[in-house]
Amino acid sequence: MKIIKLVVFVIVITGLYASSVYAEFTVSAEVTRSAVFKTDMKTVADYFRNVKVFEKNFPGIISVQELGGGESKWVYEVDAPLSSPVRMPFILKEVVSSDDYIVFETIKSEPDYFRSSARIIALGENETRLSITIKIKMVRESGSDVHFMAPLLGEKFISKEMKKDITEALETFLSRSKKEI
Repeated sequence: MKIIKLVVFVIVITGLYASSVYAEFTVSAEVTRSAVFKTDMKTVADYFRNVKVFEKNFPGIISVQELGGGESKWVYEVDAPLSSPVRMPFILKEVVSSDDYIVFETIKSEPDYFRSSARIIALGENETRLSITIKIKMVRESGSDVHFMAPLLGEKFISKEMKKDITEALETFLSRSKKEI
């Protein structure tokens, strides 16, 4: 009986150790913000279909390179306190393109994922509502790959902070875009 208990104990401890060694650290955030533009729907759609607008006006997106075929390479930089910025490159494809809906999404969703979707609604002849949703997910082998404090703070806290940062960036993006249009 003692041998069975010992074997069970070793299996449990080995399993706990293995799960802690091979665990992944995942942070994610999804944010939606809207703005009303004093122009027609086509102008808004054409403006936001141009991926260079994100590089120009979205804080944290440091470069967007058009690759052709509806694909582009976006580099998003997350500025973490007390740490070096984390750069995440994404290859995005325009997966939906219509008069009222535009979606750019990562081709390969692992380990990191980025999606930008824009819903465009005409409110009148020269008034258009744009709602943009940004969804981002980052997966690393351990929390320390994100930030030295991340393992202590946890995935939920880091995700909450990421959501705050993306909310602020998206609001800035819409504000800058309104001035530009």
